[in-house]
Amino acid sequence: MFEDAKQERNAILKAGLGTPSYMCAVGIAGYKTFEQFREAIKPIRGPQGRGWTDADVVLVGAGPIGLTAANVLGSLGVKALLVERNDFSSDLPRALVVDDEYMRLLDNLGILPSLRDDIAAPFGIYFYSSRGRPIIKVRPFLTANGFGTRTGVVQPVFEKILLSNIQRFECVDVQYLTTVPGLRAGADGVRLECARLAAKTEILRRDMSSRATARGASFVLSLVSRLRKRASISIS
Repeated sequence: MFEDAKQERNAILKAGLGTPSYMCAVGIAGYKTFEQFREAIKPIRGPQGRGWTDADVVLVGAGPIGLTAANVLGSLGVKALLVERNDFSSDLPRALVVDDEYMRLLDNLGILPSLRDDIAAPFGIYFYSSRGRPIIKVRPFLTANGFGTRTGVVQPVFEKILLSNIQRFECVDVQYLTTVPGLRAGADGVRLECARLAAKTEILRRDMSSRATARGASFVLSLVSRLRKRASISIS
């Protein structure tokens, strides 16, 4: 099963089917030693933030989607606050599979170059019966975007790269060790009750509140769509 997938991936690379942007996305992730991999997934301490108490958008949860959304908002110049309850980035060696549209988004955000050594080449999905017979083979291919249908990346590494890229934006604040026990709506917006470093604070969300959940890329697309309608932001 795994040998078939490896052969498919190598065939795509040898055939030279990748566009320049696609080839930039294929790194050496699959060739790292165990020690290199263990070093790469070590968590880092999250930033404590600048103590903001108001923002246009509040993101709860610094997982891959929350971090991606924060980069999107930063690139659009939207004042955003990202809060995370943990002290460190994720250290669980979970693998993520992202599609070609997500890769295109990362490319447009200027994040892809910093990921090139930590993502795998596109791969397919193979389903076998209990007798070992192939049922379905979904082979990898390149879409019109120039990226593969499925690309793998290790979540702890992905989170650290996304977090480091947020530092480019002065309009985005990131506060780890912060929880949101509750919120309430008012005439001037939504006020979030936040507990940070054992001290309670209140954050005013003036325009809209967004919560990063396991909905994945659909959350980011929905957020961008709502921003376009509310702020008349031009997004290509």
